[in-house]
Amino acid sequence: MTNAGALLLATGITKQFGGIVALDHVDLDIRPGEAVGIVGPNGAGKTTLFNCLFGLEVPDEGTVVFGGRRIDRLPVWKRSRLGIGRTFQRMELFEGMTVADHLLVAEQAASGTVRIWRDFLHRGGPTPAELHHVEEVLGLLGLADLADRPIDTLDLGHARLVELGRAMMGTPRLLMLDEPSSGLDGEDTARLGRILDETRRSTGVAVVLVEHDLALVESTVDRMVVLNFGKVLATGGVAEVLADPEVRRAYLGITA
Repeated sequence: MTNAGALLLATGITKQFGGIVALDHVDLDIRPGEAVGIVGPNGAGKTTLFNCLFGLEVPDEGTVVFGGRRIDRLPVWKRSRLGIGRTFQRMELFEGMTVADHLLVAEQAASGTVRIWRDFLHRGGPTPAELHHVEEVLGLLGLADLADRPIDTLDLGHARLVELGRAMMGTPRLLMLDEPSSGLDGEDTARLGRILDETRRSTGVAVVLVEHDLALVESTVDRMVVLNFGKVLATGGVAEVLADPEVRRAYLGITA
């Protein structure tokens, strides 16, 4: 693997849980502005790889480099402030908070502007720059009309977009999206794909996407990586990978 120009470069990532090898010397590179899909059968190691990249798990072996800096021993919050945003399979949204408040809290956390001394001085309110960025992201996601709505009044599709918006706060250079279409119907999934494309065009952010919905993957990514039993089975362009006989057998269950 070449690392020339890579925004994120993971090399030899290995992770075991007891006697189970979840990841076995996995390599992954993401270039600036690129969208890469990670697919594979259940138990292939996709979310474990995400957790090792984001800092929720520490790999037993291997290195993770982001923006030229080794980060595989950094805590999550430091990785976030370097420019990595992430969503999760299970949404963690806060009942009673508005859509705008979710994004504002994420913006302040990502930028490190929340300080105890500001609260003591009664100056803990958002800055004009923070409010402007929240408005920008709300507009990009088509959520401006819902800004003041409590999160628990939204349908699942809009709630997923709020979670995406939180990951976009702090102006990340890389978005890590873990099953963002989970629970969505076809219409909401198609809308999500369009928004991801527009986000990449307007911000230049790179995207790495773990996803079971192949239609969303095919319409969104530049490259695809297939994991199987913790190893990289194939990597390359979407059409090329999906035509690979090993991929068709292991992931799609097609033998012909």
